[in-house]
Amino acid sequence: MQMSSAEARQNMAEIMNGTEDVVLTQRGKPRKAVISFEDYEAFKRMKSEQELSFIFERHGDVIEALSDR
Repeated sequence: MQMSSAEARQNMAEIMNGTEDVVLTQRGKPRKAVISFEDYEAFKRMKSEQELSFIFERHGDVIEALSDR
């Protein structure tokens, strides 16, 4: 579902009680997304895992050398 920020202010109870994700627009352009807290936590976990994976890919040899000390 998409709605403008003005519509969101008028329908906050509907947004909070609903189960659907909402894209908030400003001047017709997507600006923010309202998602469930469970989806937000899953996103944060996934992002952290990707960041750790990147660090280990890039610096795994240094991390391994330091851990062997």
